[in-house]
Amino acid sequence: MSAPASVGWCERVNPAIAFLAMAALTIVGGGATAAAMAHAPSRKLFWAVAYLVLVVGVTQALLGLGQALLAARQTAVSVRLVEWLMFNLGSAGVICGTLWPLHPLVLAGTVLFVVALAMFGYATRASRAGWPIHAYRALLVFIGGSALVGLALAAVRATP
Repeated sequence: MSAPASVGWCERVNPAIAFLAMAALTIVGGGATAAAMAHAPSRKLFWAVAYLVLVVGVTQALLGLGQALLAARQTAVSVRLVEWLMFNLGSAGVICGTLWPLHPLVLAGTVLFVVALAMFGYATRASRAGWPIHAYRALLVFIGGSALVGLALAAVRATP
């Protein structure tokens, strides 16, 4: 159903709450991880912290909030649940598969992640033209492209 013009900003943001909550948790978790590893930093842990904060945190917040504000109709709860699960399980697969070199887990995580990105794009397909939807789609393309580059790098590292 289409949101009438009289619907308040808070009501429009409500569908993004699960995305925003997970984003906040992962940003705080990334900070806590950075603090805990400060005594013995490693490249993989630095990467994991950056991924947690920038991808699982900031990007998830932008995608969830953007979808809530830009979609022509409120996205169904079931669709948002699948997006949330695929985005977060995919991210967990990428992180775990990278920290413990398991390329099949990185591959599976990337597939889930990219499908979630496609779902975010599909949910906002009927949005009004303007710079916000162009910025949203640019973010989707950038993050999706980055995921594919990361998958290629992981495959190169996995080959003996």
